[in-house]
Amino acid sequence: MKHGYIGTRLRDARITKKISVQQLARDMGIAVETVLDIEAGATLGHSSTIIEMGSVLGLSLADLFGPAEESNIIPFPKVERDK
Repeated sequence: MKHGYIGTRLRDARITKKISVQQLARDMGIAVETVLDIEAGATLGHSSTIIEMGSVLGLSLADLFGPAEESNIIPFPKVERDK
């Protein structure tokens, strides 16, 4: 699983809840840069940090680590072969 996948879910939840990066970092006691790096997929951080961040944002473990929503899945195009 790519780091950006989880970071995107965290960022989307933060924006939906209208919480600033600064507020989230302050509430969690971590650096703003850490929040930005996690959201950008530059780092995954410690699992406890990700779980706490998800909890603060109202996300369950399934929300964080579960499969992508149907709308995010892009299937490979079907290839027609000559017979």
